[in-house]
Amino acid sequence: MPSYAHLEHNLRCPHCREVVTDMVWFQWGYSSGYAPRAGYVYHLHDPIHWKVCKDGSIMPWTYFERGGGNLGDPSIRDLIARDTSPLFQTGTVCESCNQRLEGAAVEIRGGVIQKA
Repeated sequence: MPSYAHLEHNLRCPHCREVVTDMVWFQWGYSSGYAPRAGYVYHLHDPIHWKVCKDGSIMPWTYFERGGGNLGDPSIRDLIARDTSPLFQTGTVCESCNQRLEGAAVEIRGGVIQKA
């Protein structure tokens, strides 16, 4: 089963501005697993977290024996991560205005979540 990072943020329909979801699922930084877990949910302006090994190193693109993994490379600090949640994989439409929603993304600049 894939692992995800989660950003709690109200995403609005670009057509009618109604909230369509309050959670963005993306794959970057340390992920504790598939589902959102308390203490591991991001908010706007949070820095991306990485699991640090006992020797102080951060292993990129690594799953850990006791669960979770570092998804990505911490040396890359500016990127846009696409939402990969089931909500946007099935051709979602806004329940308010019936316009098609093509997905969402998380903008990370300087290793900090800037917007979604």
